[in-house]
Amino acid sequence: LSKALSEFTRAIQLNPKFAYPYFQRGIIYDKLNQPAKALSDFDKVIQLNPKAADPYYGRGLAYYKLNQFTKAISDYTKAIQLKPHPLVCAIVYHDRAVAYMKLGLFTKAISDFTKAIQLNPKFTEAYYSRGNLYGFLGKQYKALSDFNKAIQLCQAADCKLVLDTFHLAISETPLPLIEALPADFIALVHLSDALVLESDPSQASDEDRVLPGEGHLPLKSILRAIKSTEYNGPVSIEVFHPKYTTRKLRDVAEEAYRRAKSTLQGSGWYEGGCS
Repeated sequence: LSKALSEFTRAIQLNPKFAYPYFQRGIIYDKLNQPAKALSDFDKVIQLNPKAADPYYGRGLAYYKLNQFTKAISDYTKAIQLKPHPLVCAIVYHDRAVAYMKLGLFTKAISDFTKAIQLNPKFTEAYYSRGNLYGFLGKQYKALSDFNKAIQLCQAADCKLVLDTFHLAISETPLPLIEALPADFIALVHLSDALVLESDPSQASDEDRVLPGEGHLPLKSILRAIKSTEYNGPVSIEVFHPKYTTRKLRDVAEEAYRRAKSTLQGSGWYEGGCS
């Protein structure tokens, strides 16, 4: 990515009025989790080409990562109004729904998830996201229906789920819904904790993700629910808190191993050591 970043920067220097390299550089900054820089590039693209939907969507993603959810919704709405391809539009509706959830606007979120599904009936993530929200709202029957549909779509496409403790916790996914998953449908478990207020975990962002045991998420109950499915596959650590960038990689890796081992043992995954 660093080489591509340099090439697009050079292209911008050669022709500062060409929108394409700004857009591509903005995408790279987004992937590098540098939303402020991505935002600046998408601003420039919109200035040069205000009738394109993609830069509004890209800027919406940047605003979302900066926890500016109202601005993210505004940009997602503008992208929808510019009528991109229906499959792209479905993704924008989905992401606008997620932003609505951050503001507690659950009825609007359900409406957007539903619109995304109408535009793309094979949109597995939209069923999964709507199911999570239904579960959070106590509508277990509807949640199970959406999860079953997501499973059917994944099985038809021969794909599996990645269960992320961070997302399961902040979406407050009911434990019975996790326990109902077939073990052979789970490909991987992402294990991370988060520095969040226990009273409102939904406000957490990726940069709050820390090593297991450093935060306040109910990891043990989530891991026990996953274990009850008889899943016996790989577990990985996924953290984004900026504090780790100032430490030696080996030190972080060794601490991650120790904390993961302790957390998994404490959740009943291993009676002895783990490898």
